[in-house]
Amino acid sequence: MLRTNSTFPAVGAMSVVASGWVSDRIGVNGRSLVLFLGMSAIAAAMFLQMSMPLSAAGMTRVRACFRSITHPIGVNRNFRFTENWSPQMNQDTFNLSVRKFLKMVGVNSQREIEHAVAKAIASAAIAGTESFRAKVTLEVPELKLKVEFEDSIKLE
Repeated sequence: MLRTNSTFPAVGAMSVVASGWVSDRIGVNGRSLVLFLGMSAIAAAMFLQMSMPLSAAGMTRVRACFRSITHPIGVNRNFRFTENWSPQMNQDTFNLSVRKFLKMVGVNSQREIEHAVAKAIASAAIAGTESFRAKVTLEVPELKLKVEFEDSIKLE
């Protein structure tokens, strides 16, 4: 780990010393040539590095580096900074719980609607080509939340 982290600064230091030595030998008129060649070599190396595919290990290091910048040590990563959320809430647990609830509501609602439509068609109460208005009310009393959703259900 130390070898890969110290390679870039070591090469940089050696290139500064080497370019200084070469420019001293060439003279004042050759310094611009040394700078031009050095900058061209750096640009070529950066282009080459950019065009190389990143390995899985390299991507893991990039993600870890980005994560350390965006989530400093001691910051709760499960906390999303919005105005009404408590820092004690676990975002993953909350998301899983909401998804589980919505899945249960969706599956059971679909089953009930399908049974009601099948029963109505069997008793000839509907022809099976109608469209119905449906309304669902989501209520969470502890949060003082009450929202109605309304749409149509088409049979054909």
